[in-house]
Amino acid sequence: MEIYILALLYIKLGCYIITERDLIIHDLNKKYGNVIALKDINIEVERGSIAGILGPTGSGKTTLLKCIAGIEIPDSGEIYIGGNLVTSVKEGIYVRPEKRAIGMVFQSYALWPHMSVYENVAFPLKVRGLARSEIDRRVKEILSIVGLKGFERRYPHQLSGGQQQRVALARALVYEPKLLLLDEPLSNIDAKLRLELRSWIRGLVKRLGITTLYVTHDQAEALSMADKIIILNKGTIVQQGRPEELYRRPVNPFVADFLGTANILEGVLIDITDYTLRVKINDKILFEIKRNGEIDPLLKNKRIYLTFKGEDIEITGSRANEKEPWYEKYNVFKGVVREALFEGPFIRVIIDLEETGLEIKAIVPREKSRQIYIGSSITVKIDPENIHIMPVAP
Repeated sequence: MEIYILALLYIKLGCYIITERDLIIHDLNKKYGNVIALKDINIEVERGSIAGILGPTGSGKTTLLKCIAGIEIPDSGEIYIGGNLVTSVKEGIYVRPEKRAIGMVFQSYALWPHMSVYENVAFPLKVRGLARSEIDRRVKEILSIVGLKGFERRYPHQLSGGQQQRVALARALVYEPKLLLLDEPLSNIDAKLRLELRSWIRGLVKRLGITTLYVTHDQAEALSMADKIIILNKGTIVQQGRPEELYRRPVNPFVADFLGTANILEGVLIDITDYTLRVKINDKILFEIKRNGEIDPLLKNKRIYLTFKGEDIEITGSRANEKEPWYEKYNVFKGVVREALFEGPFIRVIIDLEETGLEIKAIVPREKSRQIYIGSSITVKIDPENIHIMPVAP
């Protein structure tokens, strides 16, 4: 019990910290000339969990990974891996990459073309001076785990993209790292195989209990694989938390737009009650929203954003009226379909709301889309429970 309490309190002892987190980053900053690559980064990753690092190109994802790996030295801040302080600019501590107990898989896999599968996987163990018998045991064990038993004598050019990716993972895992860093490892693999490997990688690292940071620009990849998502933009953390939390309750329009098909409308919050919020858009249409938690009363009569996902829109292919059972008085609007894009299991629809100048984007299951075509008149409804509001930045 005492050890557990110490873990929760993060009791710092010299260059070691007792914690249930395998990665802790405090106030990390990095600049390249006048360009801010990372600013005030604070992250904690639970032991055995997967954290997805998500953001657009140039947001600082790879720079963050390189600082954690020790490839880049930050301008300020601290990094703990497995309880050990591996970087502290203030205290002058810098542990070399090979001493950080990390495994890393790059976008290109970086396999040695002149080495066999066995030799590629054994290489990090040879560098660390392990005995030949121990190297042989570990290599055979990890190749069996990743499903490459019998491929020991093959060379990278004799493998498929998925098999090369498994070799890269085996090489990263063979010396039992505290932390696994994956830098967009699936970006060079075709779409169908990528879907299969998402599940395979998550299952593998969970089974091994390896704390993992997964860098990607693909929001679907992050949502499906991560226990926690950290969204970066222009070198700063915009929001971090559970995938569903970020998806349903984004803190600003950037996060809302980055995760899923989001509709983001600006309006005025005209009423706050114990159960609902009411927002007027363009002085023409009114949204009713179920209140979820505390809200700043000063937001009343102020401009705010409201957001809802495309899949949360209910559509009927004919004009609805008040006698129809699904019709309700709130969040029901008439519109015309401007675009309808077939995407296999669903239809992506863009709708012009009548007499408002507004458009909304909807995701409609294929089986419900027979009456939805370009130019068709429809009625849409948005459930008040699926609408989230965000303050407009001053």
